[in-house]
Amino acid sequence: MFRTRPRRLLTAAAVSVGLVLPIAVVPSAMTAGHHKAPILNLETLTGLQAEKMMEEGKLTSVELIQMFLDRIAALNKSGPGLNAVTQINPDALKEAALADKERADGKVLGPAHGLPILLKDIVDAPRCTPGSATTSTCRSSGSSASSLWPTRPADTALRLTRTVGPRLAGTVSHVNSDTWNARYAEKELVWTAQPNRFLVSETDGLMSGSVLDLACGEGRNAIWLTEQGWRATGVDFADIGIAKAREFAASRGVECKWLVADLTTYEPPKHEFDLVILFYLQLPQHELGPVVSRAANAVAAGGTFLLVAHDSRNLTEGHGGPKDASVLYTAEDVVPHLGELTVERAESVIRPVETDAGVRNAIDVIVRAKRTW
Repeated sequence: MFRTRPRRLLTAAAVSVGLVLPIAVVPSAMTAGHHKAPILNLETLTGLQAEKMMEEGKLTSVELIQMFLDRIAALNKSGPGLNAVTQINPDALKEAALADKERADGKVLGPAHGLPILLKDIVDAPRCTPGSATTSTCRSSGSSASSLWPTRPADTALRLTRTVGPRLAGTVSHVNSDTWNARYAEKELVWTAQPNRFLVSETDGLMSGSVLDLACGEGRNAIWLTEQGWRATGVDFADIGIAKAREFAASRGVECKWLVADLTTYEPPKHEFDLVILFYLQLPQHELGPVVSRAANAVAAGGTFLLVAHDSRNLTEGHGGPKDASVLYTAEDVVPHLGELTVERAESVIRPVETDAGVRNAIDVIVRAKRTW
């Protein structure tokens, strides 16, 4: 974030989706200065604008961070329920007050002094370098638990960012089982009970055997495959989703094997399944690659790998789907991780979607590959 000085947007409350712990609502604090706190549009405010206002005494770090804490609470709880911020720094306002004092004393650490930041909890702090703490260039920790929680000041990424001025408001994560559990608990079925259309068309003509459904959700695809004669195993990190899958399967009179596991750490048995499917898995690139690689390794001799996901182009050219570009990808992003599999299909496809305003086109990516030995 420190290298994008020309326009450093401060939309910290809406950067990614995921949840580790629920957000506590932080009460509005009294302004520390002698001026009335300004009314700001946090969605358009840039770092340069905030810096200039602080230099001119029109804005304090305490005021700005309080605005973001209020914004986070509103978006997570009272608004769309994004739950993007995993943990709030309990000392955020204290650190902001210190930044204000340092500025008043003429001790400005850097151009981002006193500005609020969020750190992604998917980084492995000891391997981070300045400027990379909010990107995917740090190695994944393989866990949704935050490695940057502020009670551990020795963590490298947090320590390095503090030395150049920003103040930690909280940590964020792309994915977390709590978020999906909450979603699955909202209604009887989040998704339709019918199998995915591409699953039906792409498996037509395949001989039934064993199938591994990774990120199976409520189990609709695994259950349909079982009804077609397959022996299905469904894996998902949302235990409520798996519980619903079990109930759904029982209501349809079929038996599947269900497993609660995080795909970022789950190791399926190698060369075990005649079909391995990954449908609409949303992960950043540095986590997606290893998951795809392990999934490909699980394909047995003569077996098939099938991935369907939201294409990156869908964000700007298609309908619906995630709005976080970091969890979207293309066929070219997937194919390099297939190892020894032979690619049979790797392309973008149009998926018509019925809406109240008529048919809209979503853009998906399909990758199908086979183990020939």
